[in-house]
Amino acid sequence: MLIDVHNEFKNHVLTQRPNIDMNEVSTGKIYLGNEAKRRGLVDEVMSSDQYLDLLLNTNTTILRIEAIKDSRSPFESFFDPLQASVGNIVRTVRAEAFNKLKTFMV
Repeated sequence: MLIDVHNEFKNHVLTQRPNIDMNEVSTGKIYLGNEAKRRGLVDEVMSSDQYLDLLLNTNTTILRIEAIKDSRSPFESFFDPLQASVGNIVRTVRAEAFNKLKTFMV
């Protein structure tokens, strides 16, 4: 199956970049920056800021995505839902016990 996926990927790359030597570039080797450009694997080498600046001069919509930092520790984040569930169970048991006690005392 992995070979099938690899072959499909190579075929897709060839439809977009028909002039590359697929036997040379599909060995698993990683090509960085200028070497990837020299081999025809990328059109340009630039930073993400340069790319965004380039897009600003076109009719492209650029969205801003921002991560929100959770101030809780991973431990707290993991156990918060569990704590809420346990809290609900405790409140329910406490209310039922109180109702039974009231009935017993009347």
